[in-house]
Amino acid sequence: MLISVRHWSSSNGSCKLTPECAGKLEDISHILQFCPGLAQKRHDLMHFTFLNSSFLPEPIRQYLLLRCDPDSSDFCDFILDCSNDATVVRFVQEMGPDLLNNFFGVT
Repeated sequence: MLISVRHWSSSNGSCKLTPECAGKLEDISHILQFCPGLAQKRHDLMHFTFLNSSFLPEPIRQYLLLRCDPDSSDFCDFILDCSNDATVVRFVQEMGPDLLNNFFGVT
């Protein structure tokens, strides 16, 4: 997905959050996965998410640990719309449609 800030700002689309990002395109994957300027926020949100997902069944928590890894190649797709994930669809079919709201709450 190559949506960048250049579409809504006067910048050339480069990330300006930290000097480490000089010349790097500020697209969705950069913001969600790679930007060092957002690393602490990513860590804090992941920690908050897993602390507050204790109500989920253990298989789902374990699956989320795998899928919510920013090093995963399809991390962005999962975070942006987990309802397209085949395993999420199977979990929802097996455990009921309310589970999808829980997934969206986590992602």
